[in-house]
Amino acid sequence: MELPTGQILNNRYQVIRLLGAGGMGAVYYARDPVLNRQVAIKQLQAEPITGQLTAERIQAQFQREAQILASLHHPNLPRVTDYFSENKRHYLVMDYIEGQTLQELVQANAQGLAEAQVLDWADQLLSALEYIHAHQLIHRDIKPANIRRTPDGRIFLVYFGLVKSYNPNDPRTTTMMHGLGTPEYSPPEQYDPAAHTDERSDIYSLGATLYHLLTGQAPISVTRRTSDPAAFRTPRATNAHLSPDMERVILRAMELERGKRFASAQDMRAALLTARQAVLGDFIRTVALPPALPRRAKSARLITAGVVLIMLALAGAAFVATQLRTPAALLTATQVPLADVQITLLSSNTTPEYLLLQNQGDAAQDMSGWYLESTVGLQTFNFPIGFVLSPGGVVRIESYRGAKNNPPQTLVWSTDAVWNNSGDKAILRNAAGAVMSSQCYGDQC
Repeated sequence: MELPTGQILNNRYQVIRLLGAGGMGAVYYARDPVLNRQVAIKQLQAEPITGQLTAERIQAQFQREAQILASLHHPNLPRVTDYFSENKRHYLVMDYIEGQTLQELVQANAQGLAEAQVLDWADQLLSALEYIHAHQLIHRDIKPANIRRTPDGRIFLVYFGLVKSYNPNDPRTTTMMHGLGTPEYSPPEQYDPAAHTDERSDIYSLGATLYHLLTGQAPISVTRRTSDPAAFRTPRATNAHLSPDMERVILRAMELERGKRFASAQDMRAALLTARQAVLGDFIRTVALPPALPRRAKSARLITAGVVLIMLALAGAAFVATQLRTPAALLTATQVPLADVQITLLSSNTTPEYLLLQNQGDAAQDMSGWYLESTVGLQTFNFPIGFVLSPGGVVRIESYRGAKNNPPQTLVWSTDAVWNNSGDKAILRNAAGAVMSSQCYGDQC
C-alpha cells in the first residue's frame, strides 16, 4: 500500500511523494528535518521465500546487507545513509540525486540518444560496476529508470532494491532482497530458482540498457528471445547510424549464455574504449574542409570563410575528444606504428591443446578485453586485463582443465579445454568483438 504524503517514518523522515514503484517495493522522495535535506527512501518488499524465515533472521539479514551498502563510496553511486525497519517493512535511506532518469531522457528521444553521449555514460556506469563487483556485490536491477543524470552530466546508478552479496567461491549466497527485475533487462539466470546471478548478470542488464538508450526501444525479454529468436532485432536493425563496434559490444553483453558475455565490467569497459575511439575516428574522417581557393581570390571573404570552417572543424574534433575522454594523440595525422596480432598455430594432437599468437606489427598491443572463441567447443577465453603483447612477441595459450590464469608473459592458461574438437576453429576478436585472426586444425575446417 502506498504511503500517504506527510507520513513520518522512523520518527524522522517525512514522505513528500512517491517516485516509483515495482514488484519489490517503492521509492519515496522525503525530507530529513534533522539534517535539513531531501532524501530518497527505498521501501523493500521481502520475497515470499523469506516468509519461511523467522522475523529475527530477516531483520539480521537486512541489517547485514544495509551495512554493506552503507560502506560504499563511489562518485557514481548515491550514499546509503540510514536504514530501519517499521511495520514489518524494511527501508534504505539514500542521497536524493537531482536530475532526470535515463528512462525520461530516452522517452523524449524516441529515435535513440547520441552514441558519443551514451558511451560516456556507459564508462561511468562500468566504473561503478567495477567498484561494487570488487566489493562482491551484484546490483541485479540495472535499467534506464534506475540511472539518473545530474544537471552537470554525472551519472548515478541508484535504487539498490535487488542488490545481493556474492562470493565467487560459493555462489549460493543467500539474501532477502530477491526479485526478478524487469523482463526487458534481466538475464535468463535471474528467472531460474536453481541458478545464481553473478557479475555477468549485471553485464547483461547494462547491455540491454545501452540497447534501449541507443535505439529508443527496449529489447524483448529473454523469455521471448528463447521462445521466438527471430523476434530479436539487432541494435543496428533499429538504428542504422549506430557503429558496428558498439553493436558488437551490446550483443556480446546480451548473450543468453552467460559464458559468452564479457567476463567482467573491466572487460566490457575495455571493449567500449575501442568503440569510443572508432566513433572519434569516424567524426574526424567526416569533417569537411573547404575546397582549395584560386590563387588570386577576388575577395578576402572567401579566405576568411575557409579559415572559419577549418577552425570549426578543429573545435568540433576537440569537443568530441573531450566528450569521449580520448587521448589527444588520436587527433593528429601523424603516422604511428601499428600492431598486427595473428594466430600462427592451432595444435592438433597434443596434450594439452595450445595456440600460438604473434604480434607481427611494429607496436605493442594491449589485449585487455580481447578474447579467443571456439566455433565448435562454443567456449571463449578472455585475455587478462593489462596483458600486452610486444612487437614480434609470441604468446602460447594452453587449453586444459584445472589450470590457473596467472601466467608469465610467454604463457597463458585457459581454465577449460577450449579447443578439443576435430575440425575446430579458433577466432581472435578484439575488445569490440571484431575478428582479428582465425585458424583451423590444419585444413580440417
